[in-house]
Amino acid sequence: MFGEAFRTLSRDVLPWVATATVLSGVRTWFVDIGLLLSARMSVQLRNVGTAAVVGLALNLWLVPVHGISGAAWSMVAGQMTGLVLSMGSTWDVLRWPLSRESWLPSALSTATMVAVLSPFCIEGAFPLAIAVIGGGSVYGLGMLVLNGAGCRDWLRGRLGPGDRR
Repeated sequence: MFGEAFRTLSRDVLPWVATATVLSGVRTWFVDIGLLLSARMSVQLRNVGTAAVVGLALNLWLVPVHGISGAAWSMVAGQMTGLVLSMGSTWDVLRWPLSRESWLPSALSTATMVAVLSPFCIEGAFPLAIAVIGGGSVYGLGMLVLNGAGCRDWLRGRLGPGDRR
C-alpha cells in the first residue's frame, strides 16, 4: 500500500520508536508516580522539560543529517534523559526493588551488547543465529567482568576451590 521505500524506512525506525515508547511508559507509570505521590510536581516538570529540550536539540542536530532515523534516535535520547532524571529524583522517595549495584552491571552489559551488534545488518536465519550467540556472549562476558547478580562469585564456587592467584 505504501511501497517498498516506506517498508524499508519503517523497518529501520520502528524499533527506535518502540524503545522510546517503553522508556516513556516506564518513566510515566512507574518512576514519576513517586514524584506525584510526594507532591514534587516542580521536580517532575523540570525533568520533563529537560528531556524535551534534549530531544528538541538533538532533533535540530540529527534530523538534517540523518532524516527520520535522526528523529527516532533523538526521541530515544530524550526519553532516556527523562527516565534517568526521574529515577535520580525519586531515589529518596521510592524504595526501589533494585539497588544501583544490582541493575547497573546488567544495564552496562546490555548497552555494550547493543553497541557491538548495532553496526551489523541482520537478515536471514544464519546471521540472526550468529547475532544471538554473539550478543549473548558479549552480555555474559560483561556480567562476568562486572560480577552482575554475583555470577562471577557463583561461577568461582561452582568451579571449586582452586588456586586463585
